[in-house]
Amino acid sequence: IEAVLADTPGADEVVLVGLPNPDGPHELPVACLCGPIGERDDEELRELVTAELRALAPEKWPDRVWATPQPFARSANGKIMRGEVAAAVAPARVVLLKGGSDD
Repeated sequence: IEAVLADTPGADEVVLVGLPNPDGPHELPVACLCGPIGERDDEELRELVTAELRALAPEKWPDRVWATPQPFARSANGKIMRGEVAAAVAPARVVLLKGGSDD
């Protein structure tokens, strides 16, 4: 998913994180993108991401996507800190994808 979304226009970096699911034991997968794409509105974000994800079967899609104009937090050795990214996800800015579900 990260490799497919890496070509999304305006996305500098992509990382997949899991967020707590209030309705079940499994985490909710969220594709997180940073860069100019973080300035887009929800519908533009959904359209750009779904255009890239069409390369995958819909059951492989993450249910949600979140974008920020801010760069992702990195460790001292330069790796994206997924936990920090997950903690930074703003729930009000998480967009449900058409291929995903809210179940």
